[in-house]
Amino acid sequence: MSFWLPPMLSGEPAGLNCGYSVISGAAAALTSENKTLSYPASADNVPTKSNQEDHVSMAPWATRKAHSVMKNLEKIFGIETLLAAQAISITEDQLGSFKLGKGTDAVFKEIRNVTPGTKKDEYVHKQAAACVKLAEERKLLKAAEAAVGPLK
Repeated sequence: MSFWLPPMLSGEPAGLNCGYSVISGAAAALTSENKTLSYPASADNVPTKSNQEDHVSMAPWATRKAHSVMKNLEKIFGIETLLAAQAISITEDQLGSFKLGKGTDAVFKEIRNVTPGTKKDEYVHKQAAACVKLAEERKLLKAAEAAVGPLK
């Protein structure tokens, strides 16, 4: 659903790379993976010691799953902020006197410091990787907090 934006946030004409839809699909796949990883580890129980003990700590598995979810969230956040930045760039001419909020503007500028966006239909993997790195290094959070104060 593009809400009056170009299909797939792509340049003209949309071609082989399908604009930003491929990385959007990657974020959706990671979101689906997180749903699977969110199934409680305690729901799976295996009796041990000749059926004398019916509980086994699933804490290590739960911890590994939580870690995987958090790493996926960094990737999802990096991709989604890139998509938002692309949508903002596409609509800049139409925004007129409308100004982004302080935090949003700070995050937008941080993204545009590492990737200028594009008006062409091109492979955007490097843009996505740069924004994922910003998320992993908490630079987007730091930029927003520098503009509006702590977000905790």
